[in-house]
Amino acid sequence: MISESREDLLVRVATLYYEEDYSQQQIADMLQISRSNISRMLKEAKTRGLVEIRIRKRIARVLELEREFMRRFGLLRAMIVAGNDRDYLDRLVDAGQQAAWYIEEMLRPGDTLAISWGTGVNAAVKALTPQPSLGVDVVQMIGTVGTVDSVIDGPELARELATKLGGQYRYLHAPLFVDSPSTRDLFIKQPTIADTLERARNATFALVGIGTTEAGASSFLRAGHLNEAQLAELRR
Repeated sequence: MISESREDLLVRVATLYYEEDYSQQQIADMLQISRSNISRMLKEAKTRGLVEIRIRKRIARVLELEREFMRRFGLLRAMIVAGNDRDYLDRLVDAGQQAAWYIEEMLRPGDTLAISWGTGVNAAVKALTPQPSLGVDVVQMIGTVGTVDSVIDGPELARELATKLGGQYRYLHAPLFVDSPSTRDLFIKQPTIADTLERARNATFALVGIGTTEAGASSFLRAGHLNEAQLAELRR
């Protein structure tokens, strides 16, 4: 097992090289260690998981459509991933990555992030780089679906996102749909549910999926909240 003092040294060397742009020779001179040792230590730091290198690939976007969205809907910023004739899952991964980059750019320590559910939100959460030092709390902003894969439902996404952002998570202990307005009113009067909804309303940012009408990809269809005829109507 690597000793703490050794680990501290590896972190120091990696920080000087990757974050402060010192050359290996400069680090060697500074620490009075041979350059070959510095090279080995950088490799060891990566092997030990102390350094993660991510290559940020270019994702094609539709700039003209982005400008149209900003004009028509009064948005300050819009990012629309190019679809072309690519597979839906490829587009979903790219959209999730683009959303993750934006979240990483905007979040600050102590923020609160509200979250919904779905495959798009899941793609963004999966693409997000862990930043446990941020201390960002995550709040489930809508009820639990309960009839889809749990990894794309609100509670699991809130937990996973809070873990990546080093914050606490808050579940909304209520279903997404109920059978009547009176049942809804009973739920939202519960103190814990009312408090969670208030936290969601006051969140700094919200990560919300808008759904898809793509054949075979709709979470609402799989959950039984839409049928094929209704989905076809939405496509028109």
